[in-house]
Amino acid sequence: MKPGSLATIGLPCSSFVFLNSGTSKRTPAAPLGREELGYIRRANSIAARVCLLILLLTARKCYWLVEQPSSSMFEEIPYFQHVMMIIRKFMKVHRTFFWMGCWGHFSSKGSLAYGTLGFIPKLAKRLTKKRKIRYGLSSEGVVKKGIDKRGRKVVSGGNLLRLTQEYPRKFCARVVKLHLMYL
Repeated sequence: MKPGSLATIGLPCSSFVFLNSGTSKRTPAAPLGREELGYIRRANSIAARVCLLILLLTARKCYWLVEQPSSSMFEEIPYFQHVMMIIRKFMKVHRTFFWMGCWGHFSSKGSLAYGTLGFIPKLAKRLTKKRKIRYGLSSEGVVKKGIDKRGRKVVSGGNLLRLTQEYPRKFCARVVKLHLMYL
């Protein structure tokens, strides 16, 4: 990649998010989770490679943006924290919460964006009740809520959960437009 290029990175989030925490056992104190499980081990390997990629992109003077759902434990991973500590010695790394639903997603999907792009904070938009209705946002089919046999509230992924991994065109177009404006 040439200096000034942009890489957008969305590593697989399924083992990092809250919905998987019962199985993964990821916590801020144990962000690597149950590494004896193959899918956790693979996700941790991908996370480590993403961190190396971020270092390489930064060294090449390329911009990068990493997106994760807001409940993701990715930012707690030691590799990511170490890489951020190194990069922050040389440049600002932005972290912004935003609603993917404000950018054309069918679900509201709270997300986090990290990166070296000065425009990252511009992705944040308030998701008011009025906007949620206007955009027709719903988590129906994404999350299933219920009560287990012991009377405790439980949450699990619905059949539409996998579709939340896709980036809406409006989001991608906005990132590209802002990147070109900031060059």
